[in-house]
Amino acid sequence: MNCSSSPLIKKLSTGQTWNLFRSQREGYKLFSLGYTYTVDKPKLSEIENASKIYWKCSIASCTGRAISSVLKPPLTITQGHISNNHKMQPAKLEELESLALIKNQALNSNDNPRAIIRKTQLKLPNECLSMVKKEAMKQIIRRKRNLPIMIKL
Repeated sequence: MNCSSSPLIKKLSTGQTWNLFRSQREGYKLFSLGYTYTVDKPKLSEIENASKIYWKCSIASCTGRAISSVLKPPLTITQGHISNNHKMQPAKLEELESLALIKNQALNSNDNPRAIIRKTQLKLPNECLSMVKKEAMKQIIRRKRNLPIMIKL
């Protein structure tokens, strides 16, 4: 499945502090107010019918939690993030957007991984260039291209 160009993701990522992405395992990853969240409850297969979605901070040792009504803004933070554990990461949004762009280009072009990475890095600010290693990006491209055809649709 295409990451940020998916019509569902575009439709749902409307708020200024609400950016929704697909995770590596085809779940949802939410970026809001400098923090990233993954779905805690309900199960991924039950999300479309759920009236409330419970989110947890994507940092494993953090206690940050939030709730949204379905996959739409606003996000209500129910348990704060521990400040000494990790801080807000506004540049993480740039990283998630660039990874989504790389995945999209991997599916829609036949360019070699180095060319795709170079095109993407030209658009990034300097502080975001080293967030994801080049070898990791190449692996992401190879994995996206090797997905079964039924998932790409």
